[in-house]
Amino acid sequence: MADLTDYFEAEILKWAFQTASATRPTAWHVGLFTTAPTADDGTTSAVECSGSGYSRQSATFSLSAQTLTLSSALTFGPASSSWPQVVAFGIWDAASSGNILAFENLTSARSIGSGDSAEFATSALTITID
Repeated sequence: MADLTDYFEAEILKWAFQTASATRPTAWHVGLFTTAPTADDGTTSAVECSGSGYSRQSATFSLSAQTLTLSSALTFGPASSSWPQVVAFGIWDAASSGNILAFENLTSARSIGSGDSAEFATSALTITID
């Protein structure tokens, strides 16, 4: 189960319990981390992957009950040179900069060597609120 950042939780609470407008994203992007974020600081202590051939990927999600699920496969790369070891993924509201909304550690860290790609199959990423 992915963690929501404090930023995103505050936006949800604004929408649900105040008359203040929450900023709703119009697009979502998935990125990779070499140092995992925490909910209280979002990307402050986290390090997003970098390297030749890396960029956040545009993503769409389907919603069923309390679970948001990746609608189509994502491919990062191929790397034209080795990337630092990837330990987590995150969902942003922008292709660059922006706000991280949710994140989760990978079940095992992954090294991406030159010529390799990182892939998430359809339905491989989910966010559940219970």
